[in-house]
Amino acid sequence: MTVPKPNFVFKPDFAVTQLPPISPMSHINPTNLSSSFSPKKHAPFSSLPFPSTKPSLVLKSNSQIPSPPISHQQPIQFRETRLLRVNQKLDLFYGEYPSRNLLALTKFGRPSRNHTFTSEATFDHIILFLFKSLLLSDPDLRALRDTHPLYLHLYQSIHRFRYVDFRTLSKINTKYADQNEIPLQRRQLFLAAMLHYDLHVPSLIHFLGQNYTNAHLHPYAIIKKLENIAPPRIIQYVLRALLVGAPSQFHGTSSSKNFWDYKRYKNHESITSRPDLVKKALNKEERNNFILPLPAWLARFVPNLHLSPEGIIIKEGKKDRIIFDASFKIFHDSQLFFY
Repeated sequence: MTVPKPNFVFKPDFAVTQLPPISPMSHINPTNLSSSFSPKKHAPFSSLPFPSTKPSLVLKSNSQIPSPPISHQQPIQFRETRLLRVNQKLDLFYGEYPSRNLLALTKFGRPSRNHTFTSEATFDHIILFLFKSLLLSDPDLRALRDTHPLYLHLYQSIHRFRYVDFRTLSKINTKYADQNEIPLQRRQLFLAAMLHYDLHVPSLIHFLGQNYTNAHLHPYAIIKKLENIAPPRIIQYVLRALLVGAPSQFHGTSSSKNFWDYKRYKNHESITSRPDLVKKALNKEERNNFILPLPAWLARFVPNLHLSPEGIIIKEGKKDRIIFDASFKIFHDSQLFFY
């Protein structure tokens, strides 16, 4: 049975090469940050493709960094913690990216009472905010990130991608036709954007625009042309589809157990039978701006997320094709994406 594909589905669990291991940042001296990340090396604030404000603090010389020299005798963990705390006192040298509140005011996909999905909150959903805050002491921070390998990996990723300029993601890829696979650099830009927006998927979607939100369309101009052609009821349906999306309404919820059931199940076994087809399909979806290429390890930290398996339909005399199995239940009481 072919399952209709929802208007938008976040797919964090597809086969994408994991990022290479992150080496300790002990070789980075916080007193040299201004020379390493000088505003002169990057685009001025006026060139940003979205509304922006001046950063609260712009460094002009090394002497402005409020950090004393770090002794080489101090442990690596302390130097990493100090570096993170210094970074938190600074603003992005590229200028401020649009806030989540500003992005929520875009013309497509605004918050709606008719479209909700929530998952059971867990500690994994707040650990990113603990890492970004100054609430924990150095010993507590070291103890927390050493609790689980992925906690440490998340902490290091925050360091690694803090100053990555991901504005190119919101621009049209003029070389999309020549893309044969999803570039590693592009996957890293998506990860940097997700970490910047605190793993809030709707904000990332609004920031990306383009085909993700049909930002190139002019809904009210389209409606005006339909006024003397279609009845008012149909026109309202078209306007809702252009501004909100489809379906007209859905409400869903998921427990932590339900999330981990699908996380451990992964995809259907048929997905491994044609890795070449999977790679080709994912590349096509990404270059057309339909999916977010994110590493699988990030899924557990993303709040309000549901995972659905994918499989390959194999029929004699027809081309093999990938399906998104949104109606699949692992157990009789498994919760689906929406109802």
